Amino acid sequence: MVKDTEMLLGGFGVAICDSKGTCMWNVKKIFPLDDSTTLEVAEIVAEMTALTDGLKWTVELGMPNVTFFVLQHVDF
Repeated sequence: MVKDTEMLLGGFGVAICDSKGTCMWNVKKIFPLDDSTTLEVAEIVAEMTALTDGLKWTVELGMPNVTFFVLQHVDF
């Protein structure tokens, strides 16, 4: 346990639903960012990781069509 430590974190969530809206798979991931990482880079890393994870799972689930939405929310 580390006390009195501040850490910059990034994260994302992915939900894959079928055409009826039933959730087939979902995940939330949080990852640490080093002090030199800019907010812009952190957003790109989170978006690309979410996109690649989501697309990988749509293939594994055998889904023939994909529609994706992006929601950005930044807390300070």
